[in-house]
Amino acid sequence: MLSIIVPTLNEEKHIPNLLNCLKNQTYKNFEIIVVDAHSNDKTKEVVKKFKNLKIKIINSEKRNVAYQRNIGVKYANNERILFLDADTKIPKDFLENALKEIKNNEISACRTYPDSSHPIDIFFIFLFRIYLKALYKLIGFNGCCLFSLKSVHNKINGFDETIKVSEDFDYTKRIKKFAKLHLLKKPYIKISMRRFEKNGRIRTGLKILVIGIYIDFGGRIRNNLFNYKFNEK
Repeated sequence: MLSIIVPTLNEEKHIPNLLNCLKNQTYKNFEIIVVDAHSNDKTKEVVKKFKNLKIKIINSEKRNVAYQRNIGVKYANNERILFLDADTKIPKDFLENALKEIKNNEISACRTYPDSSHPIDIFFIFLFRIYLKALYKLIGFNGCCLFSLKSVHNKINGFDETIKVSEDFDYTKRIKKFAKLHLLKKPYIKISMRRFEKNGRIRTGLKILVIGIYIDFGGRIRNNLFNYKFNEK
């Protein structure tokens, strides 16, 4: 059994794609916990329309993705948890293939591809896949699609809610003391490139590169230096 945790903020246009992907999964034994940070749009109304899925909607007191993920874990009924971003797209056999491959004491992530055909998007995500494959045991994983364990999550007190950017990499760096990090071989996901489209592809790519280098050398970003906004993910 699996608990899928999805933090949301103004995801009315994007979360239906994810929920349709989950509805069509070949693996069916899961619950979905949507932790919404007081969206100004119809996110919650859209989620409620998916009556054929087992979904809990939790209201978050803060607009903070780390806080929302931590709240989601508290409501999870299962040991195996999966953090997904609301704008992620997954193939119909994703959960089945992933759960077959993941061992009991593993924290896992997967390969990512852009939901865009723009050459810069394709090139950037290609470089990111190479970077992650080479260094994930050292730097950890991002949280757009992250399989974790509730017991191990609680051992490290979850995500650090004071970190503004890349709280997911910090999380997996700390959690690897208690579980093995594993990059899935077969399953993959498509991630949204909307932040690239909105803020400029070159500018956004360079910003992410600088953030990555800073974090790789042990830095934690606890201020708004990089002007990160949750609902631009």
